[in-house]
Amino acid sequence: MDGGSGRCEGAALASHRGAARSAFNWGLHLVKAAMGQRAAEQT
Repeated sequence: MDGGSGRCEGAALASHRGAARSAFNWGLHLVKAAMGQRAAEQT
């Protein structure tokens, strides 16, 4: 392994982590919106 590949792998991992976090936040937003809608419909 040469010295440059570690940095490339780290950048790829950081990019993947950012994309995963974005997808998680999007899903969380959808769930919270659905829960809020259900709560509003029950009143």
